[in-house]
Amino acid sequence: MAKKGKMVEERPIEPRFSVRWLAEWYWTLLTAGGLAVVLSGWQIWNKLNQEELWRREIPTPLYFYLAAGLLLCGATYAVRYLLGVEVAVAFQRRQVHKEARALRKEARRCLRWHGRRLSSGVRGEVEGAVKAIDQALAPLKDASDWGRLEVAMATLDGAIDQHLAFARKSSMRESVESVGGAVLIALLLRAFVFEAFKIPSGSMIPTLQVGDHLFVNKFIYGIRLPWPFDETEFGKAHQKFFMDLRKPQRGEVIVFKYPKDPDKDFIKRIVAVEGDQLEIKENQLVINGQAIERVSLGPCEYDDFKEDTGRWEHDQCESFRETLDSHPFTAIYERGRATQSWPSWTVPPGHVFVMGDNRDNSHDSRYWGFVPFELIKGKAMFIWWSSGEPEGIRIGRMGHAVE
Repeated sequence: MAKKGKMVEERPIEPRFSVRWLAEWYWTLLTAGGLAVVLSGWQIWNKLNQEELWRREIPTPLYFYLAAGLLLCGATYAVRYLLGVEVAVAFQRRQVHKEARALRKEARRCLRWHGRRLSSGVRGEVEGAVKAIDQALAPLKDASDWGRLEVAMATLDGAIDQHLAFARKSSMRESVESVGGAVLIALLLRAFVFEAFKIPSGSMIPTLQVGDHLFVNKFIYGIRLPWPFDETEFGKAHQKFFMDLRKPQRGEVIVFKYPKDPDKDFIKRIVAVEGDQLEIKENQLVINGQAIERVSLGPCEYDDFKEDTGRWEHDQCESFRETLDSHPFTAIYERGRATQSWPSWTVPPGHVFVMGDNRDNSHDSRYWGFVPFELIKGKAMFIWWSSGEPEGIRIGRMGHAVE
């Protein structure tokens, strides 16, 4: 006689916190690691293929970024492989949670726009199913909670199919609306709020390096229409509104259209505003008869990309910490070069006077004049990406606010 064994109830797998966290951030971690590998590998490859022998010395940080990216990708995938069952459950639950929230949103949208077409009883049935989703989403502590959520989802989905099928969107329509909405928002943000800008030259070193990519706040000095239609002495210009609410201030770094060629964008620092009398005495800025605060920081060095030769060059400089109103920044001058003095300027209304922080290597208002308010595109905010010689990818500059 065979012995009867006891029936053992198999408990559902409950993912631990670390596994749930991995399921939440899995693709983000893989993307971050993959980007680090691709970008650092691309930089290393470029350096190895340059002609000059001295440029084949690969900066240590690039190897670190490559190793960190490989380690992040490998560790993320290894954890998923080793804890495969738990991770699969966590992924499934994450998808269920996402679908539940989407279903609840769809039901509320249908009730908001088409609820009046339903009888009070039917409307109450759908609203009750939505409430059941809300209650099921609240705890979600173990497998039984997730089971109740799936039952509530099936109930609400059936109620919508039965009473509001005419109001449901197809998957194609939802995709088109999502993509179209994202594109529209991106275009509006670029037109009126923020715009990306790349630093092509060393005129703003050390504040901004060649290869810095930054965001520009376009609405701080007023709303600028994205299409030009005003005819000015500079050609077609963009109409701006509310410019008097927040005028440009001394010390701010701005992006503007070059007055001599409005098709080009320049970036410089405002050193004088409308009504100011500016004079430069032996490299010292004097505004309205008052010399600005200036402290020597001693010798310095920097790498600059020369646009005329297409090569990177290493230069020697002298640095000074200067303060314009409440904006402290570092300005540099060529080492060994004689100091310069310039005649005084009086900034006319509706204009600013701009200079680069790399004072002896900047094509600015000293040479071509003032910048009209209507040519100012916005204020430089922060650096979101940076790469260039000699280090390659400059992780330390990313997220850095522009002084």
